Amino acid sequence: LTWGNLAYQPYFSFTAANVGFGYWSHDLVGPADDHELHVRWLQFGAFSGVFRLHERGMSAGPCADTSQGCARVRPWELPWRFFTAARAAMQGRVALLPYLYTASRQAHDTGLGPLRPMYYDWPHHDRAYAADAAGAWAQYMFGDDLLVAPVVQAAGPDGLAAKA
Repeated sequence: LTWGNLAYQPYFSFTAANVGFGYWSHDLVGPADDHELHVRWLQFGAFSGVFRLHERGMSAGPCADTSQGCARVRPWELPWRFFTAARAAMQGRVALLPYLYTASRQAHDTGLGPLRPMYYDWPHHDRAYAADAAGAWAQYMFGDDLLVAPVVQAAGPDGLAAKA
């Protein structure tokens, strides 16, 4: 559960569409000590093929991860400012249900999942191929109409995320 791992996810997810995996599910979870990272995972997940809170198997007993602490899967336990951002991401996902239904029907009919690389829509633009596994140009299409550019870097001292 690192920023580097989150930065990799958009690239991993939209290139999975190249081999027919349009509905990838991510473990939407946050580390015990980084609330911003937890929220950013949820925000990314709101624009993923599958949205599921999942904590990597540590719920069966005591925390098994002694190096980073237990994963956090209960967004309602976050400090208020992070909780409100997490709640907004989850409510935004719910608001997308009609859009997701249409995208799912399209996926059924065409085999093209909702999460797609930019070069599917803009194959002649060099920047459509600029994304990389380190999070640069971490943007993709979500269905036919939404261009998504998730925040994959921590905010700076000014509270703003830097452009990758």
